[in-house]
Amino acid sequence: MALWLAIKDAKDLAKKTEGLDENILIIRLDMGLYVLPGYVRVDKGCAYVAFEGKEIRSDQFSLFVINGSSDIFSWYYVREGDWPLNAYPVGWSNFENETKIYLGKTTVDGEELYGQVWKKSDVVLSVATSKRVVFAYSFYVLVIDWNRFDPQRHFCSERFRNFHTRIPHGRRLSSLV
Repeated sequence: MALWLAIKDAKDLAKKTEGLDENILIIRLDMGLYVLPGYVRVDKGCAYVAFEGKEIRSDQFSLFVINGSSDIFSWYYVREGDWPLNAYPVGWSNFENETKIYLGKTTVDGEELYGQVWKKSDVVLSVATSKRVVFAYSFYVLVIDWNRFDPQRHFCSERFRNFHTRIPHGRRLSSLV
């Protein structure tokens, strides 16, 4: 089962991730008009997201949790604009025609970090670090095997399942998740 677990602050993160000290985990940050993926450094209690070429830090975010088997998710290597049809949306922009935003990963200074991918004319991954925003044109994107996907088994809430089905025109995505 996959879900997004709300984290209220650094203490809440420490409680919910006990024993994961130096791990880097997938998150998304709700910024009102945008819901953007990124990562959290558990030992620092701080999440990092790239936004408009700048690094955004926060201690309030949603943590991506897979409880049990993650057999429906994998990573697809993207290069030179190649794009998988089964890329898994984890964020969106309510500002830009409800554009879906995808989760990507790449290695930065020897660490595997997560960031956002917008599928526009140039497919590029943006990753925030503690010092700068890094852009990558070759990276991995999270994909889902829709043939093995069972909404009752893999997702815990009706609202979360609805995000991955057809969204009625004019309905705000943030109201679904």
